[in-house]
Amino acid sequence: MCSRDKTYDVIILTYEPKDCLIESLVKLLNQTIIPQTIIIYNTNENKFYNNIKDKHKLKSILEDNKKVKIKIIHIDEDTFDHGKTRNDAMKYVNSHYTLFMTDDAIPYDDVLSENLHDGAQ
Repeated sequence: MCSRDKTYDVIILTYEPKDCLIESLVKLLNQTIIPQTIIIYNTNENKFYNNIKDKHKLKSILEDNKKVKIKIIHIDEDTFDHGKTRNDAMKYVNSHYTLFMTDDAIPYDDVLSENLHDGAQ
């Protein structure tokens, strides 16, 4: 099976995300090979929108995009652990590959996924 036939999910780990999350989501939704699912794995639900200036735009991306399923999963702050949290997030993945990111990791261009897929062959 060619790697281009394989799906990938993105897990974005967040804690009090900033507006760069919006930019990152927009870039991911415009990749030449789009992810099957984007999972935002957030620590502390009460602080999710605190640093987002354009809350309306983020909500629009989360609710209105037709390209990719986006899930937000909130966990308690006291359960966060760098390795365990990533491992726990994997139970929501249903694809061949997983790309882990943080909310401030913004793809440079629209071929990030294509380059990663080509490298996986």
